[in-house]
Amino acid sequence: MKNNKILCFKLLVLVSFSLCVSSCQQAKSASQTSNSLKEIGLETEDCFSNPRATQPELNICAQEKFLESEEVLREFLEILNSDIPGRLQQQLASNQEIWTGLKEQDCEWVASFFEGGSMASMQQRLCMAAYNQKRIDFLNNAYCMAWASDDQIGCDDILR
Repeated sequence: MKNNKILCFKLLVLVSFSLCVSSCQQAKSASQTSNSLKEIGLETEDCFSNPRATQPELNICAQEKFLESEEVLREFLEILNSDIPGRLQQQLASNQEIWTGLKEQDCEWVASFFEGGSMASMQQRLCMAAYNQKRIDFLNNAYCMAWASDDQIGCDDILR
């Protein structure tokens, strides 16, 4: 029981922290890219809301959002694996590998609608970032339904 409460709290902190830190990570990533958004006069958090953003700038934004979502998913899986039994860890690893293949195939399919165009890369990366968030939500929901008790803090909050 106590471990479940701690995990729910850790998951809540991770999800909240990832949202708050996202701007800093994106800015850091952008500053390390030779064609960074800062160098071209556009802040990362503004890139999708700026009507004057160029397609290369939007592609950089999409890449950064994807990389950030990959990191959040990786951290989420580490926390989840630290609290579930070994047999479930093995099953999750197998399922994660299958899911990753499906994500890549689906997002390549989405990008194929833009084949030959400058938006293909952006569409693929945004698709993969959306898949990652859906995976986090799905796994969190499954964990909270199976392992969390009614008096635990975090599961309702984590699910947003």
